[in-house]
Amino acid sequence: MACSRSSLPCLLAIMTLAVACGPSGSPGGVPLALPDSGTVDQAETRTPEVFKALVGADGGDIAPIGGPLEGFRLVIPAGALIAEGWIKCTQVGDVKHPLYAGAGPAAHCTPDDAPFEKEIQITVPYDDAKLPAGGAAALSVLQLIDGGNVEAIGEVTVDLNAKTVTISNYHLGVLQAAKVAPTTGRGG
Repeated sequence: MACSRSSLPCLLAIMTLAVACGPSGSPGGVPLALPDSGTVDQAETRTPEVFKALVGADGGDIAPIGGPLEGFRLVIPAGALIAEGWIKCTQVGDVKHPLYAGAGPAAHCTPDDAPFEKEIQITVPYDDAKLPAGGAAALSVLQLIDGGNVEAIGEVTVDLNAKTVTISNYHLGVLQAAKVAPTTGRGG
């Protein structure tokens, strides 16, 4: 079969192969170089501020390659989605919370209107320069879910080498690594 850049069957076959044949030690496959899609503006998909992939019931591992969202990663296990759908993350401004301040870039990941059937792993990057005196131990993840509710998720796994924070959750939304805000007197 001859494949062109816009051939949906070829792109799906390549994405499926990339997820299924990830390197050893990489759970769920490798971060995908994401294709253009007819469902989202072509110019938008080529910017480093957006990453997306078509994910089905078999799950997938989605991450940008370079750009300001480098370090973000979504690991969607098999069975988390009932049907195939687009997962898309777009860079946005900081999540606002009275007790926390952003410690890295924020991304709006969709769909954010329905929960997954299984917990997904969400990894967000942080910037050492934005950390309080307590360092990475003081990190949380802020999650703004459709409807305007902001939750500070404190049960996190911090990777000091990768400079990322990982949570497990049933929802997407706006996500950002966060620290206790200096104005509360609890952060640095």
